[in-house]
Amino acid sequence: ESYVIFFCAFDPCGQDRRLYQFHYYEDDDRQLRLPTNSHVILINALGTKGQITPALAAVLDVMNRRRDNQNPLAISLVKEIDGYNRDKKRRRALMNLKMRLKDEWNLGLSEGLDQGRAEGKAEGRDETMLSLIHTLQIQGQTQKQIVETLALMQKSSLAEAQRYYDQLTEAASGGEH
Repeated sequence: ESYVIFFCAFDPCGQDRRLYQFHYYEDDDRQLRLPTNSHVILINALGTKGQITPALAAVLDVMNRRRDNQNPLAISLVKEIDGYNRDKKRRRALMNLKMRLKDEWNLGLSEGLDQGRAEGKAEGRDETMLSLIHTLQIQGQTQKQIVETLALMQKSSLAEAQRYYDQLTEAASGGEH
């Protein structure tokens, strides 16, 4: 048999149970189970419903930072964690990792903001140009005259202005012509 066990510091299923067990079932007939001999178990450190062994309760106490559990497993886990946290080499490696992750996060944030600004400017430009097109249409200008005006404003060729005009008017009409 095989077991996949997840220790979660949150309730993954939202039912306040300490333990969730999953097996492979047939969708229409829940009585029909695939005989894989595999089990997926989610352990919820915050759960209050259901029975668990004292050893598992000790592990969950440690996960929840309750250090007063006198269970030998809990005492052993706390000692391991404390030893790990006191190891200067590991602490330095962890600090370096945190700094790299923070740098990567900041870089991603910066790139995301830049992309968002660019998209916002493009959307604003498109909305302004579309308003201009509608205004010029109301004033009785032909499509050719409007495209010439767009080319002058954007300092682009007539072909580019025509493509932009087509793109804007198609998007404004919902893709219908």
